[in-house]
Amino acid sequence: IARIVSSLFTPLVWIPLGVEGLIWHSFKSENLVWWQPSILSLVFVFIPLAFFFISLKMGRFDFDLNSKEERFRFFIFAVACGFFGLNLAYYFSPRLFRIFLGLTLTGLVFAVVTFWDKASIHVGSLTTLYLVFNILSDWRYFWLLPIIPLVAWSRIVLKNHNLAQVLEGFLIPLVSIPISFFILAIS
Repeated sequence: IARIVSSLFTPLVWIPLGVEGLIWHSFKSENLVWWQPSILSLVFVFIPLAFFFISLKMGRFDFDLNSKEERFRFFIFAVACGFFGLNLAYYFSPRLFRIFLGLTLTGLVFAVVTFWDKASIHVGSLTTLYLVFNILSDWRYFWLLPIIPLVAWSRIVLKNHNLAQVLEGFLIPLVSIPISFFILAIS
């Protein structure tokens, strides 16, 4: 069961889907032109995914990014894409810029923490998505909360993380998303 839960809620699927959801929701709600969300999708989602899969194929990464060096390298690349995407989002939509600034800052915190420890990306990405989508939708998806401890349990059972690493993955977005969304006046 733990293997199924961990595979079903892999960050490799949920981070891109969540980011795409935010981009295309903004497309409809903020009257963006069709090419603007397409460029944002390329920068925020497809380039980091391509980097991941190319690095995986070349043997530079394993699928779970088990070593700190692999995780740090990928986070730095993804955060660099995030900062580049922020420049674009700034011109496309002030609200979308603020949302992605909050997400990019959370990713930066993950990158820094990963330099010293191995915070759970599975738990961190789900907690981030849970908070972002609930904050933006007036807590319409609050009922999805049990997924986070279920995934945390699966990561511990599979011995991919210990309790401290799962708690780090949970606490980083639990602190950074509300603070950044408050400071950036996102609701």
